[in-house]
Amino acid sequence: MHRRSIILFCLLAAGALLGSCHRSAPAPNPTTTTNTLRIVSLSPAATDILRGLGLADSLVGRNSADAWTDRSVPSCGELGRIDYEALLAARPTHVFVQEPSLPPRLQQLAAQHGFLALNLSLLSLDEIRTSTRGIVDSLPPAHQKAATPELDRIELTMHRAWAPASSIHQGNVLLLASIDPPAALGPGSFHVQILQRLGGTNTPAVGPPYITLSAEDIVALAPAAIILIQPRAVTHPAREHTTDEALAALGVLARLDTPAVRARRVALIDDPKAHLPSTAMIDLADQMRAIIETWARSEPPAK
Repeated sequence: MHRRSIILFCLLAAGALLGSCHRSAPAPNPTTTTNTLRIVSLSPAATDILRGLGLADSLVGRNSADAWTDRSVPSCGELGRIDYEALLAARPTHVFVQEPSLPPRLQQLAAQHGFLALNLSLLSLDEIRTSTRGIVDSLPPAHQKAATPELDRIELTMHRAWAPASSIHQGNVLLLASIDPPAALGPGSFHVQILQRLGGTNTPAVGPPYITLSAEDIVALAPAAIILIQPRAVTHPAREHTTDEALAALGVLARLDTPAVRARRVALIDDPKAHLPSTAMIDLADQMRAIIETWARSEPPAK
């Protein structure tokens, strides 16, 4: 799946997703009452949460577009398209999806074959937290007990990462998801939620989670700072980027007359999971915190 398609699915489906999770009602089956755990995850974000909970070894089916899971794990479809033949061949005890609603065919098969189907909504920080606990709550008791220490660690880390920054840059921040065409991450996106929880102010202040802009729009917004969130390929190593590199990544937008460019208050976040609504938002918050605290330290003291 093309990266922009994944971004659009995550950011524009907010109005369609209903509730934080929806379960099917499985028929009795020995696999759900023993210590056997076989998980098919058709959401890369859910799979990322599973890895954080120490459940990666229980994965028997993956999303075909998942760039982080070993290719030896069979593909069972992708967002919006389930390969039911491959799914049943995996003999799951649990199936996690991220859809507008739980597909009726999946509900039917869950009841028929006795697996649990859980539909996760992961479009806000609170939903990421709730769904992480919901995954653990869906497990058999022995696996719940094993995963609880990791769940406790994750929840404590979320609380720390999504708390206010020690110091904050005073000025509105434009979070860009794309430069060609220019597109902002708007209110309702988990990126803006992170910025707001850190104490920052986003621009545009109103609009959908993903907002296509023109060069004139950006000049009119007059952002005091710009953070370009542009994930690199999974195979590329992580490294810090200089302001010059961030300006270069902006391309023609770096030639616009904005306070951010004039002050060289521009940064690049290229974390491959930067658009993955999962526990990856912990790392994204840490990166955003480091940027805005650095900007705050470079500002002259208030008179």
